[in-house]
Amino acid sequence: MSGKPVPVCLSIAGLDPSGGAGVLADVKTFSALGCYGAAAVTALTAQNTLGVSGVWPVEPGVLEAQLDAFFADFTGVHVKVGMVATPENVTVIMRVLTRHAGRIASVVYDPVMASTSGASLLTSSTLPLLRDRLFPLCTLVTPNLPEACRLWGCTAPLRVPDDVRRELVPLCRPESGGAVLLKGGHLADEGNTSTDFLVTADGERLFTSPRVRTQNTHGTGCTLSSAVTAFLALGHCLPEAVGRAKDYLTQALEASRGLVVGAGHGAVNHFYAPRPLQVLRSETP
Repeated sequence: MSGKPVPVCLSIAGLDPSGGAGVLADVKTFSALGCYGAAAVTALTAQNTLGVSGVWPVEPGVLEAQLDAFFADFTGVHVKVGMVATPENVTVIMRVLTRHAGRIASVVYDPVMASTSGASLLTSSTLPLLRDRLFPLCTLVTPNLPEACRLWGCTAPLRVPDDVRRELVPLCRPESGGAVLLKGGHLADEGNTSTDFLVTADGERLFTSPRVRTQNTHGTGCTLSSAVTAFLALGHCLPEAVGRAKDYLTQALEASRGLVVGAGHGAVNHFYAPRPLQVLRSETP
């Protein structure tokens, strides 16, 4: 087929009907950054800006059918995985990622364990499956600090960046390939900034950003991981994609200040400066 290739990003995550998190937030982010966004749904949720009241995982066969249909049509895809809901659906995702590996350019996984309001979205029994079998298939995994502590069994108190570097980084450092982005928003406020750690087999790189005072923080983890996915799809290397994604999220948070989106934690302003759909220089950026 003749024509110009565009960057394609696929979200595999839950559906938040309020639009602040999950596949809707992911596709908004892809689109705002100039990528073609698509989605496969792992679970239906009943939630709004005040909290989550119900989660209904999609049947594994339905999820697999969604993904196989997508990959039968698209190639050069950059995948973002969010809430997986059940061990059965983790297994489906791993099987599909392996089966269609030749059509996949990168995989970013945000291990969503709880909503902004605190509702649990992932059972502890699923953690070993994620850590031992799904993570090795990923380009990047993006847990916040409480999620990372659950995943890697860190029980030490983490108050400042030096605590993270000393206690958590050695536990989560990949042996080879892949990377982990430890999101430091739960650390003590140091000069009105927060620090994230990009951990690879070769070392770690710190990213410091200003804290934005706004009520509209629903789906920030989804938005950040989707932004990394989009910047990878646009041809940036991983550290650069992380840095650009953090800048995008900071500005989306800033642009949401003073806006009323629901009665609770509203969404960030994904479209504060939207880009048109980009054209790739080649089919494999």
